[in-house]
Amino acid sequence: GIPYLKQDFTLQKMAIDIEVPSHHLSYFFNENLDTSFNNWKNDLKIEHAIQLMKDGSATFMTLDAVAKQSGFMSRSNFYVVFKNKFGMTPTEYLNAQA
Repeated sequence: GIPYLKQDFTLQKMAIDIEVPSHHLSYFFNENLDTSFNNWKNDLKIEHAIQLMKDGSATFMTLDAVAKQSGFMSRSNFYVVFKNKFGMTPTEYLNAQA
């Protein structure tokens, strides 16, 4: 599966997988990408969730299921991250797309 969709995907696990010290990886995210590892990971998860919504999966899956399939621990965490990124909830986003 896709590593960032796993709920236990961490900076440390990624560092081990790519054989780079975690502090170097953290520095890379902060200095080169101007973001934190967690923000980067959440952006990828949100992109995955939006793809699920756009391809119609959300019409037969609950938003809880979309959140879980996108690697979020809970619906509430999904909503917080989504709203921080887009200024609207996933439900509002879906209604705006309809």
